[in-house]
Amino acid sequence: MSSIPGIQPGMSRAEKMKIYRRRWANTPAGRQNSSESQVRYLKTAKGKARTKRANDRVRAEQPILTDHHTRLRRKLNRWISHGNRYAEYAAHFEATFEPWMNWGNYGRYELDEERRWCIGHHIPRSAYADNRSDADKCYDLDNLFAQCAKENAEQRDAMPDKATIDRLYHLIPDAWE
Repeated sequence: MSSIPGIQPGMSRAEKMKIYRRRWANTPAGRQNSSESQVRYLKTAKGKARTKRANDRVRAEQPILTDHHTRLRRKLNRWISHGNRYAEYAAHFEATFEPWMNWGNYGRYELDEERRWCIGHHIPRSAYADNRSDADKCYDLDNLFAQCAKENAEQRDAMPDKATIDRLYHLIPDAWE
C-alpha cells in the first residue's frame, strides 16, 4: 500500500499521475509554476482568442447603457493617464468644469472623501431605454457635463427644466416622442 493519500492499489499510472499533479499544484512551487504558465498562455494567439471570447460574452450580457458608460469612463481615465487620446472628450468636460474641478479629482462620490466630480447627464440615464438609439442620445456630448459627484448622487433621476429639454430636443428619449 502507498503512503500517499488517494493512491490505491490497482490504479493506472495515469490516475496516479493525476493525483501527483494535483498535490504538486497546491504547493507554493506548483502555484508559482501554474501562474507563470497561465501568463505565458495568455500571451499566445490562442490565449488572446480565449480572453476575447470571454470578454465578448460578458459584453453581450451587459446592458447597452452600462456599456456606453463604461467606455466613456475608460476614455476619460486614459486621457488622465496618457493625455494624448480622446482630446474631444477632455475638451468638452474641461469646458464645463467649475473652478475647483481638475483631472486629479475625477471619480465617484464617497462619504468622508475629498470633493470629486463625475459625468453628469442633463437628461438622466434612467429616462432612456436600453437600446442603441437611446444609448447614443444619452451619451451624446450635448447631454454630458462635469458635475459635482455629491450633487449627482443627490440628484439621481430628477428631470431637467423645460428650457433644458427644449435645448436638448434632439436628444430626448424615443419613448417621449
